[in-house]
Amino acid sequence: MPLMIKRPIRTRPMEPLDVPKVHDLLIQLGYDASDETVRERFELMTGSSDHLLAVAELDDDVIGLIHAFVRIALEKPVETVVQSLVVDTRVRRSGAGQLLMEVVETWTKGKGLVSISLSSQISRKEAHRFYESLGYDRTATSYFMRR
Repeated sequence: MPLMIKRPIRTRPMEPLDVPKVHDLLIQLGYDASDETVRERFELMTGSSDHLLAVAELDDDVIGLIHAFVRIALEKPVETVVQSLVVDTRVRRSGAGQLLMEVVETWTKGKGLVSISLSSQISRKEAHRFYESLGYDRTATSYFMRR
């Protein structure tokens, strides 16, 4: 059942002052990079029109974030990739995730693209249900490898 929040949640572009809260949210998602590393990455991405960084706010508190980018590949059409989406555990099911995904959809249309893809760890069943509720279909299962 969705959390009932009577105050409006709003979305806006991510700003440098958001980095400490963004860092905290990324930790909730299981990624622990320092504030400085997150800030450096933020600065790299904000220099590119092919990256979208947005936050959701409730009462001037950042409660969610989304990062998406344009991917160009030989084997697929140019598309938007949702790299990360996280909503603070205290306010999940509040509608913030859906609002952030709507920001990505609007951004994607504005770029003339028609496809959005994302990956979600196999263990994140609740996230899978969320994406499926928004109309996303599971199209592949694969291993992610790194060296």
